[in-house]
Parts: sequence; C-alpha cells; structure tokens
Amino acid sequence: MSQMNKVAAWSSELNLICEMRSALSHLNKTEKKIAQNILADPEAATQKSIAVLAKNSGVSEPSVNRFCKRFDTTGFPDFKLKLAKAAVSGIWETVHPVKPEDDTGKYTTKIINNTIANLMAFKQSVSYQQIQLAVDALIRAKRIFIVGLGGSSATARDAECKFLQSGLSACYPVDLIMQRMVASNYAVGDLYFLISQTGETKEIIEVAELAKLNNAPVICLAPEMSRLSRLSTLKLQIVRVNSLDRLSFSSQATYQVMLHILAAGISVQKKYNG
Repeated sequence: MSQMNKVAAWSSELNLICEMRSALSHLNKTEKKIAQNILADPEAATQKSIAVLAKNSGVSEPSVNRFCKRFDTTGFPDFKLKLAKAAVSGIWETVHPVKPEDDTGKYTTKIINNTIANLMAFKQSVSYQQIQLAVDALIRAKRIFIVGLGGSSATARDAECKFLQSGLSACYPVDLIMQRMVASNYAVGDLYFLISQTGETKEIIEVAELAKLNNAPVICLAPEMSRLSRLSTLKLQIVRVNSLDRLSFSSQATYQVMLHILAAGISVQKKYNG
C-alpha cells in the first residue's frame, strides 16, 4: 500500500463516526436506528456484540451487518475496529446546540468545542487530490459563476471576492432567476461553483441539473453524500459533525477554510507557472 493510500485509509477510520453523523439524513429507517444507537455513545458501542447492538437498536443482526458494510467495512468486526479508532481519536466529539438556560461559560465553551470538532473532522477528511483538481479547473475557467442561497449566500459572496482577488473572472448572480439563466446559457470555458450547507436545496439542485444538461463543469462545496455532491463534476465535500446546527459558525467555518485553501492554491500555482 502506498503512503498516500495509507493516509487515506487512516483518515477514513478516524472519520467513521463523522461519516455516520453526516449520513443520517440519507439513511433508511432501519439504518437510522442503528446509527443513532451507536452515535449516542460510540465508545460503549465498541464493547457490544452484534446481537446486543441489534437488540438495543430494535433491528435484526443481518441488518446491522448490512449497515456496517455500507460504511466500507467488511462486516461487524471490521466496523467495530474502525469505530474504536474513531472514538479514541476524539475528533468525533461534539456538543449540543446552545440552549436558553446556558450561562456565558456554557455557550462559549460549546461554540468553541463544536468549531474545533468540525475543523478536526474537516482536516482528517479533506481530499488533497480534489482540491488540486478544483484549483486547476478554477484557473483554467474563462468565467466562474458562483451559486449560493440562504445561509450559503454569504459564503458565495466571499468566494466571489476571493476569486476576484486571485485574478480570476468570477461572478455571483444574487438573483435566482439570473442563476438559472447563466446555467442554461453555458459557453465553453464557463465553470459553475455551487455552495450549499445542506447539499439538498431545491433551487441549487435545479441549477446543477441545468449545468449538467449542458455538460458544463460543476464544482460543489457541500456535505458529503448529499444530492448536490452526487450531481457535481468535482466534489469539495464537507464532513458535518454537528448535523443539528448546520447554520452555526462552527459549521460555516469549514466552508470559509476551504475557500482560503482554494485561494492559496490558486496563488501558489499562478506564481509557480508564472
């Protein structure tokens, strides 16, 4: 196994719990029961037999085995081993959303800890290859159209600013109708950069589908395993630790960091080629 493959395998093991959290909204009813049971106490789950885990989850043992294989493991024993490594790493730990009864110390600590957890999960799951491909595609593009709505609009505006500062031709059409128009009128050299903190926003999915009909290149900045991610040419996938608080600063921070990484990559590559 090459060094790169070893790193990828290690990162996957550390992020098994993060992957389960991110996949919750895409799991069927049976799988969700198992995932929620495990996520309630990952460390305790590593000590359970398949029979006990199945009973506690209210599902059959074959269902548990199928669930384990969904997450790129050979079966329950392999899954438990990777789960134990993820639990020991500590990067899965997160906090509950801020509550009205929290005092200053509690909500301050929650926000800081949750941001660290999200950034650690992002660090372990980031794909250097996808970043390099995205940087290459952005530099080659004649025009970059950025799309983001709702909670992602501020990130989209920031992306426009960073790409323009990097010397690229970038535009963020704020109006949804304009976003659809630019996706429908693809010209050679255009590239679409779509941002979504859910990866399931109907309007952004429509833009992605329009771009795909024109065989236009699409880069998405979205949660892994989301619909938008599946529709995109290049995927800058974000592992979301705290799925209950997707619009919090701790969640948005990973998107901002990815934009900084892309801007740095563009700057470095331009200087290298220049």
